[in-house]
Amino acid sequence: MSPQIRANATLLVVGILILGGLAPLAPAPTPPSTAAERPVESATEIDSCTTITTPGEYVLTANLESHIYTCLAVETSDVTIDGNGHTITVNATVRERGKHLVTSSPYHFGAGVAVGTRVTPTVRNVSVANLTVTGLDVGVQFVNVQTGTVQGVTATDNVAGIRLTDATDVTITATKATEHVEDGISVATVTGIRITDTNASDNGYAGIALVDTTRSGVHNTTTAGNFGDGIVVRNASRVTLTGVTAARNTVGVLLFDATATTVTGSRIDRNAFVGLALANAAHNVISETVVSNTTATKSLLDAPSGIWLFNATRNRFEDVHAIDNRDWAVYARNQSRANSFTNLWVEGLVAPSFTAGNLTNASVTSHQRITSPGTAWRDNPVGTGGSHLVQTVRGGHTQYDVHSGPSKSLRSRVRTPGK
Repeated sequence: MSPQIRANATLLVVGILILGGLAPLAPAPTPPSTAAERPVESATEIDSCTTITTPGEYVLTANLESHIYTCLAVETSDVTIDGNGHTITVNATVRERGKHLVTSSPYHFGAGVAVGTRVTPTVRNVSVANLTVTGLDVGVQFVNVQTGTVQGVTATDNVAGIRLTDATDVTITATKATEHVEDGISVATVTGIRITDTNASDNGYAGIALVDTTRSGVHNTTTAGNFGDGIVVRNASRVTLTGVTAARNTVGVLLFDATATTVTGSRIDRNAFVGLALANAAHNVISETVVSNTTATKSLLDAPSGIWLFNATRNRFEDVHAIDNRDWAVYARNQSRANSFTNLWVEGLVAPSFTAGNLTNASVTSHQRITSPGTAWRDNPVGTGGSHLVQTVRGGHTQYDVHSGPSKSLRSRVRTPGK
């Protein structure tokens, strides 16, 4: 298994029908139950690794130790697996043997739960819940699956935590994906994926990676302490990040080749290189989000900053707070243009700063105070010239427009706050 950033996200489709009216004289007939609704007493008990080929409800009655590549393989639709609080792990002898194999990963031991395959018909309506998976290649894996749920699962100390590939309408909720060699949660080539109320922290790559993804969302989720990105959205469109916390990662949130993606109501804090990065990204919206305390302890390319733009075009920033970020509040390069900032708050350690070279046709409108020690704005000219911010007043609001020219044009137009 060659290392790569893999994407991961989920969509929950829930329909509730409530019929009201007068109570009948006799009880209404009960509709036939689905696999997910059958009573616990009808569940098939599992006490060892197996392949599931019959629809129904299954419940673990013991911890499982895998001696084979994959412990639980699901090859049919309409299956519910209740881990019942038990753990799936790999046999110590198998683990040690795997370390000596000539593979890209020293932990190539398969999946704790593998739902579907690339070569079998699409699997539908599968749920995995109340389970801990540790020590395997992948904790829980969905491949070629349509409609499913991962709920209350703890995946820890695997190569990768939870992986969805070629999946549609799958939800990951109330789940932990921590301390993996690679990504905590990764989804690739998926539609309608929803991740909610989940923690993806302390992983070797990204906390959550969403690649080749559309119509998906991450909500009320924490990604912290990941060696790579907290959340990376790559080659994706119509992805929504709401109420996420991305802290103490190398990059908090990265939108890479992303369009029509929104980040709202989120907190991005104490990341080492960049809080929020947009690279080759266009027509995205960032709103009501705080980007703070970037530490600048890692410099992957250049200019650690709160907000970092690389060939970013026509993105909107509305009601964004950039607080106490090093080394720049906003840094833009490589033909970043036509980006707009409305109600941008910049406070703290450094001047609110836009790079010169390639931020063009942008505007910054602030209804709020902008404070910093020293110069109110500074730029970073490239060669003999670059962009600079020109302050004007339009409609009672302060407007900063970015123009091309040498930095002295900027210097002559700004004042030190309070002077």
